[in-house]
Amino acid sequence: MRHNSTYEDCPIAKYADQTEFQILVAVHNPANLPIQIANIAVPHGKLAVHRFDAELGAMIESAAEVLCDVQEEELDPSTTVNNCQLYLKHAIGS
Repeated sequence: MRHNSTYEDCPIAKYADQTEFQILVAVHNPANLPIQIANIAVPHGKLAVHRFDAELGAMIESAAEVLCDVQEEELDPSTTVNNCQLYLKHAIGS
């Protein structure tokens, strides 16, 4: 597993140029402390985000922030990638 990677290291990379697609992402917290924000690498900020609400037993629309910046490729600094990170406020237990 790589840390500090971009969406290009994930299966979502094959959808980067598409405007309509659905992808399900599961987030796991291996730490012994809960976290409050999920951080997911994405190709752009044009996304509708839903999360699972355990009390309702359903997916609900959720507000998320996407921050993007241009980053040099780790193995080839002459190449850049639009590095976008999605931040979703959602408690994930330990």
